[in-house]
Amino acid sequence: MQKSAKKGFLGRHAKSSALAVSLVFHAILIVVAASFVAVKVVLKNNAQFEAKQIERPKMPIKKLQVPVKVQRKPKPRLRKQITVKSRIDRKMPDIKMPEVTGVRGGLGSVGNVGGYGVGGVGFSLPEINIFGVKSHGEKIFIMLDARAEMMYDEMGGIAAYTLIKQELIRILEGLPSTVLFNVAVFQKGNRQRVFSSSWVNASKKNLETVKKWIEPLNAVSAGMGDRDFGIKTLGPGGEAVEEIHVDPIQSYGDWVAPALMAMKQQADSVYLLTCAWGNLGHRLGTRGGTDAEKRKWDALYAKAKKKLDQDNAQRRKHGQPPRILSGRMSIIKAYYPNAKPPGKVSMFAYTPKVIATAMNSVRRQYASGTPASGLSKKPGKYSFNVVQFVARPSSLTERQKFWEERSRDNLKQMVNLCHGQYQSISGLEAIQSYVGKEEAKK
Repeated sequence: MQKSAKKGFLGRHAKSSALAVSLVFHAILIVVAASFVAVKVVLKNNAQFEAKQIERPKMPIKKLQVPVKVQRKPKPRLRKQITVKSRIDRKMPDIKMPEVTGVRGGLGSVGNVGGYGVGGVGFSLPEINIFGVKSHGEKIFIMLDARAEMMYDEMGGIAAYTLIKQELIRILEGLPSTVLFNVAVFQKGNRQRVFSSSWVNASKKNLETVKKWIEPLNAVSAGMGDRDFGIKTLGPGGEAVEEIHVDPIQSYGDWVAPALMAMKQQADSVYLLTCAWGNLGHRLGTRGGTDAEKRKWDALYAKAKKKLDQDNAQRRKHGQPPRILSGRMSIIKAYYPNAKPPGKVSMFAYTPKVIATAMNSVRRQYASGTPASGLSKKPGKYSFNVVQFVARPSSLTERQKFWEERSRDNLKQMVNLCHGQYQSISGLEAIQSYVGKEEAKK
């Protein structure tokens, strides 16, 4: 067998070669490792501040120096509305309320007066509607004008006045029997009558009595003359209106005395049915005219009176009511509207403010001695309402239009001062229209 070829250097020094390779490899690793740069990242924390607790001085709380007034809203009251077609009859006895003094809190707190048991009068607050003017209360005082001017041709004549009376009676008959009422009739001068000197309840008997009292007033009758009008034509019953004296009133004519009487009795609602404010005031002096002026005035009156008699003769011939005129002045002005009377009268006129002040004064004076109703527990709680019957504008002269406008302004101012409402109705057609609508509601 042949011997193998002779080994080389590496073959002979195999172990030494491996060691040398290993050393070279590790030397290379060390060089590579040394080439890397070590980076150290340092993160800084943000600076933090610690707040110190500081004790501050405490100031005492001061009380509010400005007083605060808290207004309480009044509780709503329920109102009972009444209509003509649904009359509530509680079968109360026919009574006249006596003069009770020293009683407070209304008639509802009186209990049993005179054995009639009217303690329940204080619970009713009905609403009343007279020719479109609405008001409410337990005590209703109505003043009806009966002067000749209410029946002038321009106003609608006696036919218009008859409708006014019928509507008033219809309204009264629609009142609940728990309501207290009174009616006054007045004309020019100190000529007034009142149905009762004190309140009466709206029982069937009282309503029938007041109807018989009012119906003959200014009514058409056979052979009626041109002076058959006024309170003298009222039916049986009635009493004189009490004059309640208060400054600066000195003349209590027209509706002044009845209005003050209503205030004494602490009425809740007062109604004035009229055609004019009236010549309210008292005389300060007179200045007579010359003799010639007086003779001329007397001659004009004789002529005007003759024309009036002729007109009424024709009316009676055709079955018509007479033309109503009152006094020398009215008769002359009806036929000679531009005539001027002799002399001049100086007057202290009663303005709406004068009369309203007098009414409030009387009301306060008698407030403590008269039982208050649901609405008049305070002296100022009442309403003064006006229904004014006016002529058709086309039938008036310029002077008549001036006085009518002045009268309307005074009446409107009066209701504003006394918490009321105002309504005007012009001529017969307007009255017929209103009454017709009310009849249709039945």
